[in-house]
Amino acid sequence: MKDILIIGGFNWLGYELTEFFIKNNVFTNIIIIDVLKDYLLKDNKIKSNFDNYAHLYNENIFHYNINIKDKNGLEEIYKVHNIQCVLNNIKFNRNISEIEKKELLGGFANISRLNEIYMIERYVYLTKTHTHEKLLFSNKKTEKFLEENFIFNESAYLINENKGTLINLPDYIFGNKCYDSNNFFYKMMNTINSKSPIYVPLCNIYCICDDLLLMIIIEALTTSTDDKYINNAINENVIGPHQYFDILEYMKKLTKNNNRIILEKKNKSNSHEIPPLNITNVSLFGKYLHSLGLFLY
Repeated sequence: MKDILIIGGFNWLGYELTEFFIKNNVFTNIIIIDVLKDYLLKDNKIKSNFDNYAHLYNENIFHYNINIKDKNGLEEIYKVHNIQCVLNNIKFNRNISEIEKKELLGGFANISRLNEIYMIERYVYLTKTHTHEKLLFSNKKTEKFLEENFIFNESAYLINENKGTLINLPDYIFGNKCYDSNNFFYKMMNTINSKSPIYVPLCNIYCICDDLLLMIIIEALTTSTDDKYINNAINENVIGPHQYFDILEYMKKLTKNNNRIILEKKNKSNSHEIPPLNITNVSLFGKYLHSLGLFLY
C-alpha cells in the first residue's frame, strides 16, 4: 500500500493529480488536506469532478478539513495512512494576516518534521514568485506585497532546505485544466466582456501552461529528481515575458469590445532587461487566449 498526501488539494491541481494517479494506478490511496476557507470561491466544476470518484470516498480518496498548524491533527493522518509522498500546494496569500502567515510557516515546519518522523520518500512543495503587483480588477494596492512574498518564500525554503523538492512557479498558470475561478486570463476575458474599467500595470508577466506544470509535478513526485532539474524544467517552459497591455489588446480584438483601460505607472521592481514577446495566433499562449474568445462567444 502506497499513499500520497496532497496538502491544499481541493482545487483543479488536486483533482487533476487525483485523476492521473487513479487512472495510472500510481498510489493506493489519495489523502487530501484542505481547510476550505474560501469554499464559496471554489468552482462547482471542482466539486463535480471530484464526485466522479464518489464511489472511492473514504475507500481510496480521503479528505480532511484541518489546518496544518494543528500538529496533533496532522500527525493522526500520518499515523492512519501509509504516506510515502507528500505534495504541499499551500503558497503565499496576500489576504492573510501576519499572525496567519506565522501560523502557516509553523504548519510547514510541522509537515517537515512529520515527514522526517514517518520517513516520507518524496516531498515536493510549491512556491510562487510574483514579479509585480497585479492591478487589473481594482486600483487597491497592498503595501510591501512583493517584499512580503519574497520573505515568505525564503522562510519556506529555509524550513524545507535539503528536505524536499522545491517547485517555484511564475506569475500565472493558464490552460483548460486550470478552471475558471482560478484562471486569471479567464477572469480578464470576462472583465473585457463586461466592459468594466481595467487597471493596467505597465510591466511584464510570466506564465506556464497547466499541462506542462502537471507533468513536472508528477515527475517530481514519482522519480528521483532534484531541485535543479525540476526548476530547469520549469524555466524552460515558462512563457513570456508578455506585457499586460499587449494581452488586453489581443483579447479586445477577439471580443470586439472597447474597454476603458487605465494605465498605471511602471513597476520599478519589474525587470526590463528582457523585451516582451509578441502574442501570435500559433503560439501556445495565443491559441489559449483565442480559445477563450471562442468559448465566450
